[in-house]
Amino acid sequence: MRDWIAALCLAASACVAVPEREYRPTWRMDTVSVTWHVLDRRQLDELAVAVLPGCEPGKLLGYAVPSADHRRCEVFTEEPREGSRVTDADFGVLGHEIAHCFRGEWH
Repeated sequence: MRDWIAALCLAASACVAVPEREYRPTWRMDTVSVTWHVLDRRQLDELAVAVLPGCEPGKLLGYAVPSADHRRCEVFTEEPREGSRVTDADFGVLGHEIAHCFRGEWH
């Protein structure tokens, strides 16, 4: 549980804008076990507000939380907006969050 709290604090920067700069990954992992949690908008907002200081409800499309050793990662996204049909935008959010699992570079 302590690892989750620390990891969620690390992910807190997900609501803060980062100025453009040269890309440098925080870490680089070749293998990560990813668990994808699909939540409704209310659940996503409640969890984000509870664990990510400064987040405003409705602002996040998703977020990723790594384990302390970066070998496991929990990804949280919203249900597809068009019912059960997954759009390119939905895949874009999922891909973006999974990239954080492999490269870090939190924002």
